[in-house]
Amino acid sequence: MPSKGKDGYYHSKVVPAPGVKPVYFRARTLREFNQKREEIIETYRTGRSARSITFADLATEWLNTVKLPSVKPSTAANLRLFFKNHILPAFPPQQLARAVRYKDLQSCVDRLAGYSSGYVNQAIGMLKAICRYGLSEEALDADYSTALRLPLVTKSAGRSALTADQAAALRASWRPDPVHLALAFQYFCGLRCGESLAVQWGDVNFTSGRLHVVRQFNKTTSAITDLKTDNSDRFIDMPPELMRLLDPLRGLPHIYVCTGSAQPFTYGAFTYHFIKLMVALGFALPNEAAARAEKKTLAQGKRWVMYYHPNYYSVDFTPHNLRHNYATALYRVGIDPAMAMTYLGHSSYNTTMNVYTDIKNMLSTDVTLDDYLPTALEKVAKKLQTRRFSPSKNAENL
Repeated sequence: MPSKGKDGYYHSKVVPAPGVKPVYFRARTLREFNQKREEIIETYRTGRSARSITFADLATEWLNTVKLPSVKPSTAANLRLFFKNHILPAFPPQQLARAVRYKDLQSCVDRLAGYSSGYVNQAIGMLKAICRYGLSEEALDADYSTALRLPLVTKSAGRSALTADQAAALRASWRPDPVHLALAFQYFCGLRCGESLAVQWGDVNFTSGRLHVVRQFNKTTSAITDLKTDNSDRFIDMPPELMRLLDPLRGLPHIYVCTGSAQPFTYGAFTYHFIKLMVALGFALPNEAAARAEKKTLAQGKRWVMYYHPNYYSVDFTPHNLRHNYATALYRVGIDPAMAMTYLGHSSYNTTMNVYTDIKNMLSTDVTLDDYLPTALEKVAKKLQTRRFSPSKNAENL
């Protein structure tokens, strides 16, 4: 048992091996004492001393040296943002990696209660990878991430199709302006938001009635980038209503469809005009955040001006719901998951199966779905089946 001196520290010595000169040391607590004792023995045995590094620095080191070099620039930008917002704030800047325990890691995960399970699983995956890296770099004594679990409360992933009233109101509002054209691509072709903003006239084939998805607008970098995955590069059959909307607007191949210019429609502008449209259609109302902002502004003696910011409104559906509405249409007309995976641009068959499972469960309820889009895709489904079993068709058209 080490002796405690008048200065409050435990003083002792350790002999790493017989015949070796003893090493004297002191520690403030018994836990620190035992840790230092083990470090001295380990240093003698291996010739290497354990790394003394904060968890924040260790996590940043993993991100920059292991994770980011192996992903696309657009993915790297999203990972940096996620890391900055959800991983780093959970750990004090001066907390050593060796001092981190399970409760610290689980606390980081619990901070995401209310987010979707997929979002939380991304954080859990990051923490597990950081801990494995810490073990390999001898900055951690053990991996405490193996027992991490989801928070007890998580919100649903928000996968739902539009109701008949929502779909009818949206279709009746179509106009040849950027936000309507972007939403039309998402509604009729199931494009992701960034993909719809990056469509150029050269991607639209009016002869075959097909759309080629080849690029996206990345909201993190605010630039046109490569697609999310290789499978996202795909051909999609356009329903007649979409072609009738686009036909009078035809432009040069390098012109972006939504803006009618050589510059794409930015994500910020799209979000602003989407909220504005939802308010006009009666599908968005001011929320508590708007009320708090108004109260704070008035208390400062300033004039409050309500603007169309997504944080200030609760909307009945989001642009991503249009993509899920399209997936629901594929399911209802009988397109199997393997074909739906191609049309939706999923990189994993399991992702499509999970979406189809959610749709199946949703359709077992009394939700009234839009009847137009499935009807419009009946011909698409037949064309897909014809192409699938016809050996004379080029693989590009599948």
